[in-house]
This record gives sequence, C-alpha cells and structure tokens, in this order.
Amino acid sequence: MAETKTGLTTGRFTGLSSDALKGIAMVTMLVDHFAYLFVAPYENLYLILRGIGRLAFPLYCFLLVVGFLHTRDYRRYLIRVAFFALISEVPFDLILSGAPVDWGYQSVMVTLFIGLAGLGAYRWCVNRQLPIYGILVVVASILIGWLTQCDYGAEGILLIFILYLFSFAPMERAIGLGIWAVCFGGLEIWAACAVIPISLYNGQRGNRKRWFKWAGYIFYPVHLLLLWLISVL
Repeated sequence: MAETKTGLTTGRFTGLSSDALKGIAMVTMLVDHFAYLFVAPYENLYLILRGIGRLAFPLYCFLLVVGFLHTRDYRRYLIRVAFFALISEVPFDLILSGAPVDWGYQSVMVTLFIGLAGLGAYRWCVNRQLPIYGILVVVASILIGWLTQCDYGAEGILLIFILYLFSFAPMERAIGLGIWAVCFGGLEIWAACAVIPISLYNGQRGNRKRWFKWAGYIFYPVHLLLLWLISVL
C-alpha cells in the first residue's frame, strides 16, 4: 500500500516486489511438491495443484536474473547458489528415489546454478565484444543442463537465458515465456501464467530484513526434508 506524507496508506496497488514474487514462488513450489507426494496422480485435485506449482520455476528463474543484474558481488552470489544446490541434493534425492544420493537426476538448484554460471560467462563475453563466444556459452550451458540431468534440464537453462536477454523488453519476455511453456508441453503449459506476477514486478526489493533473503534459499532444502519425513512416518 502506498504511503502519503501524513503517514496514512492510500490503498493503491503499486506492483509486486522481488520479495513478494519470492513468496509466491515458495508457496506454489510447496503446493507442487505436496501434490507430488500426497495426492493421487492424475486426479482433478492433483492436476490443479501441480498446475499451480508450474508457476514456481519461471518465478525462480526470473528472480535469479534480477539478482544477477543487481548483485554487487557476482562471485559471492554464485558461491551461495552453489552451496544451497549442494545441500539440497540429499533431501531432493530422498523424495525422488528414497536414497540419499542419486546421480540420475539433480535438483532445480543445480539448474539455477548452471544458469547463473552461464549468465556470468555470457556477460563476460559480451562486455569484451566477443558475441560468437557468447553464443557458444549459451549453447554450452544448455548442453550442460542436458548432460547433468538437472530438473527442467536444457529447457530450464534456455528459459533463464530468455528471461535475461529480454530483461528490458517486457512484451518480448512474456512472449518468450509463453512460447517456452507451450513448447515444453504437458502441465508446463500452466507456467505461462507466471507472466502475470512477473509483469507486475515493480523493480523494488520489498522486505529489507536480511533474514528473508536467506529464507528464500533455506526454504528449498528444508521444505523438501520435512515433506519427506512426513511421507515416511
């Protein structure tokens, strides 16, 4: 709510901050994983909940790009994402296969790490006027996403680059996300709905409290672990 000079709120909607988008991403991801574990597959409720969950990945990709564009220390940002990708693997593998280590499929945090590393390498090439190498970085990042069998794979890395390349072109970004969702197919078509909250992004961080920043990272492995524990009780 907007605030006047008198300190009273006007009730005028001013858009969604990055922290508001993060909150939506966390909730929709929780809904998705709950449905995966506790709702019978392909029943109406399952399809509805997992459809809602499709918003999470595009939102996280968008927030990754926003963080990349605004971070003061890219290297520290990359290390932070790498750390949480590492510690998230055990709860992710427990949910997926019941084993603490399963090299057959990697979590979405690995996808985000590969995407962030690719963005850094791409920007380095562009800043040095090496566009051909920049294209090779994009191709290599997508290939690594496919080879590592991370969540969303090559398509997930592609979406990260789409959102980055159209960072300052909202219409093209929305079209790119929509085409990506349709081409991915299946329930992923509902990921196109992420265009709505993304288009409402107001460029503001939102919550200034440091703990909320870390909550966005900690939430992923912790909620996976809790859901797994509940499922085996």
